[in-house]
Amino acid sequence: MAERQRPSVPISRGLLAAIASFMVLGLVLVAAIVAAGLEKNLTQGVAWLVSSMWGVAIIVDIYIAFAFIALFIGVVERSCARGLAWGVALFLTGSLAALAWLLWRARSRRTLAAVLTPDPRPRG
Repeated sequence: MAERQRPSVPISRGLLAAIASFMVLGLVLVAAIVAAGLEKNLTQGVAWLVSSMWGVAIIVDIYIAFAFIALFIGVVERSCARGLAWGVALFLTGSLAALAWLLWRARSRRTLAAVLTPDPRPRG
């Protein structure tokens, strides 16, 4: 018996542009991480960053933003567990996790709005 194929629904131009942007931002971030790693190892870089209160403030700011992104993901995914899992990934890998989530979510959506809004609750 032949396998049924889902009808093809075109992806919006906005979503294609967003996906391309996410991928470019990911490559820029990876390039920046590699360049920083060639200059100093992670331990040296963190020590240099926290040697100033401005560095500490930046780190605190970023981690608060990661917490809000994790909360947003939990709301959009309608799952505390997924929000927590992505939150752990954010705290460990930074914005790479946010970009990965956006790309992961975009794989099954057709518009950027659908990527960023919760799925309808299942009827039941």
